[in-house]
Amino acid sequence: MIEYWTTLLKDLLPLVAPSLPGVAALAVSTVVVLLLVHRFRERLRALPAWTRTALVFGVLLGSLVVGYQLVWDRLSMFDDAFISYRYSKNFADGLGLVWNPGERVEGYTNFLWTLLIGLLIRFTPWEAPGVGLVLCLLSYGATVGVIALLGRRLVGPGWLPIAAPLFALNSVAVAYGSTGMETGFCALLVVLGALALVRAEGFRGHALAGLVLIAAALTRPDHGIYYAVGAAVVGGEQLLELVRARRRGDPLPWRDVGRCVLGYSAPFAVYALYVAWKLDYYGYLLPNTYYAKGAHEPWWDQGYIYLALFWIGSHAWIPALMAAIGAFWPGDRPTVRFGAFVVGSLVLFDLYVAKVGGDYMHGRFVLSLVPLVLVGAELLVFRLAARRRRVLAAVAAGLLVGTAWTPELFVGRNNRWEIVDENALYPVSQVWPEIRVDRVHDKLGRFLRDEVRGRGLEPVLCTGSIGMVGYYSGLQLIDARGLTDETVGHGPVGTRSKPGHEKKAKRAYLQSRGVQLIRRKSGQQHFHPERFRRMTRISFKGAGIRDPWQIARYDKELMEGLRQIPGVEFQDFDRWLDGYVADLVEKDPDQVAEDLAWFRTYWFEHNDDPVRLTALERRAEGLLASGAPGQEFVVVSLGDLMEPGGDAELPEGALAGDVLMGNLERVHPAAAGDSLRIVQRGTAPESGFRALEAMGVDLVSLANDHAMDYGLAGVTGTIGRLERRGIAWMGAGDDRLEARRAKLLAGGGLRVAVLATCRRQSDLRDRGWYATRKRGGVWGLRPDELADTVERLRERRSIDFVIVSVDWGTAGGRAAMARRLVEAGVDLVDGHGGAGEPAVELIDGVPVLYDLGRLGHPGSTVARYVFAGGRLDRIELLPAEGEPPELRGGLEYELRDGRYVLEFD
Repeated sequence: MIEYWTTLLKDLLPLVAPSLPGVAALAVSTVVVLLLVHRFRERLRALPAWTRTALVFGVLLGSLVVGYQLVWDRLSMFDDAFISYRYSKNFADGLGLVWNPGERVEGYTNFLWTLLIGLLIRFTPWEAPGVGLVLCLLSYGATVGVIALLGRRLVGPGWLPIAAPLFALNSVAVAYGSTGMETGFCALLVVLGALALVRAEGFRGHALAGLVLIAAALTRPDHGIYYAVGAAVVGGEQLLELVRARRRGDPLPWRDVGRCVLGYSAPFAVYALYVAWKLDYYGYLLPNTYYAKGAHEPWWDQGYIYLALFWIGSHAWIPALMAAIGAFWPGDRPTVRFGAFVVGSLVLFDLYVAKVGGDYMHGRFVLSLVPLVLVGAELLVFRLAARRRRVLAAVAAGLLVGTAWTPELFVGRNNRWEIVDENALYPVSQVWPEIRVDRVHDKLGRFLRDEVRGRGLEPVLCTGSIGMVGYYSGLQLIDARGLTDETVGHGPVGTRSKPGHEKKAKRAYLQSRGVQLIRRKSGQQHFHPERFRRMTRISFKGAGIRDPWQIARYDKELMEGLRQIPGVEFQDFDRWLDGYVADLVEKDPDQVAEDLAWFRTYWFEHNDDPVRLTALERRAEGLLASGAPGQEFVVVSLGDLMEPGGDAELPEGALAGDVLMGNLERVHPAAAGDSLRIVQRGTAPESGFRALEAMGVDLVSLANDHAMDYGLAGVTGTIGRLERRGIAWMGAGDDRLEARRAKLLAGGGLRVAVLATCRRQSDLRDRGWYATRKRGGVWGLRPDELADTVERLRERRSIDFVIVSVDWGTAGGRAAMARRLVEAGVDLVDGHGGAGEPAVELIDGVPVLYDLGRLGHPGSTVARYVFAGGRLDRIELLPAEGEPPELRGGLEYELRDGRYVLEFD
């Protein structure tokens, strides 16, 4: 800890050192003047009484004039202020205290301030920025006046203003004399609460003190600390009254004590009602900004830096130390109350600020302590003077006045330790007839309001620095940093950096929210793959806005509208995609598949473009068949394809469908010229492949316990013959990646993936039948691997429905295995090789068909999976002979035109 503070002071002192000569000059001049005043005190006492009053008013008025001039020279309006303005505007418009209409998220930390502005713009013709500026200017002047009243009340006769003019000239107080933030208003409420507290008598006086400090807590939740300190002061004082009465032997003043405690506590009912409303309206006790800024995760190191930069960097430690010393001096009731209130507030509020890591705005979190320490230091000066310690009092006054000379900690828009002077970032360039801020955020917000929304376009935006863009545009806006977004705000903090700016919206979340345009400087530079980033840029430079943005998703109608706006430039994705499709033949299928995953999220999911999509999917070896979204789409499962055309006749219409698939139990041998032996062994010679083609089979599974009868060469030979006949295959290949590759179908409002796998058996594993990363074979089923495949299909290829064709093998326990398949995330299990187990079962809502038998042989069944309206509508079972498969789990058939139908809601 010692090493930490040593390093911090070494970095900080060079910033403070240049101001020390000015501090010394002011201090010495003040001491000399005060000693001269003391020397000629008799002549001064002879002056008329009104001269003292004129001097007081002259000092206060002069300091205010100079102070307001300093405020005007640094006139600014912070971007964060516009967050509250948007909430206020929505409230005034009847939409509630919300950022995006319909989304209740407490993205502000200044309820009373936001509500006050909302009420003023609701019942006046003024706009929120103008109201915010006026309230800040009034708060600044009123705080100076209340400090003067508090000092006069504590010092009594002989008081002259020191604290009030020092606050008027204080660099942080001047900085927040405009800004539109609630900071100055909070300082006003705290010092007003202190004044009410030192004057409090009986029920009414204490109730007034409690009410003002509760108002401070309603303005900023962390200012509830001041109310708590005031409660401790009141409670401690009344407890001492009881103890003193007991020691004196007097009756205990329970009635008077009760009035004081009850009076101070009564305003808490207002806060309790507010909390109850907030829990009902937002669902959380603390504002969303608390989580977005990571305040729930202590960050002491940054907090110490923030406090050191303020207290040491602005010389405020001098009045703080003087106030703390004076607090322990004996005095009358008001001064004791005030001393306890100052010390308690200093300790607790500084601990809170250190714990949450401070803020990125210099001095913002601790400005409300400044009036207290200045008045406390002023009180010490006059108490020294009252004890006739004139020289010591003059020195103390000199030190206090010397703190008015503060160092220049920030130059321009630079930051130190992730802390900035935001007055330099957001200077006001125009006040009348409307406030304008010399910052791109202001221009961009007005551009979006006038040129974009003014043309009837309503893009969904994502950016950080949301204030001006959100307020002026009025568009739906997702905060990339999470201040006004619950999902982002409650996410993990990650690496600590600029306080309140560590959160980052996830890509998947922004896509789910339908974001169309993203500001690239909001931590979303890597939203798109690198090879597509240049193509997704959108520029407003022609409109005078040099701020990089990118297109999150290309909605053709929106982009055509944006193209009509002068100065807006971006890549026409329609044209670019035409060129990409034209060169498909020359592109690597794996690269096309990878690109297609991005094309879906950027284009196809938001634009009706079936022709290009089909071309891309076919090149990527994904799409086997497609149908119109509004029509039924039928996948026909034929069971085992051993020797097509057995003794039993297929039911009429059994082969009518969009896709015919089955399991190819017999593969072609590796060697050529032994077809007679092949027929005798029941394998499928070339004539068998012609038969499959003639039947119209589209897709076969090679994942079974006979696929490797002739080794990997037999599998590759079979694949070659299937490809020559235009028949797709799945479940086996040169490695596990190829064996796991799904075939994609589109129809009935769904995107369907079909996978094929074989239950792993020890004898086949020992013979090396199962594909690995480097060796070919069939896909041996591992439920965790299947679950991963299903998840990737849903995420990367936007699959809605997954069918898995599984060979059960010779082992038992098929029901348990089926349940593991269901748990892996598949939507339909199409089983075969079930050793005569023709049954259908519903497991957790997922249909499982155990065995359809051998096509065209007695006992075989054809299953027709009918998709419509974006779901599996029904399964139609057509048995070749006899009864259909047995139903389990409460399923029932409905017989329609010779078909046994299972319907699904």
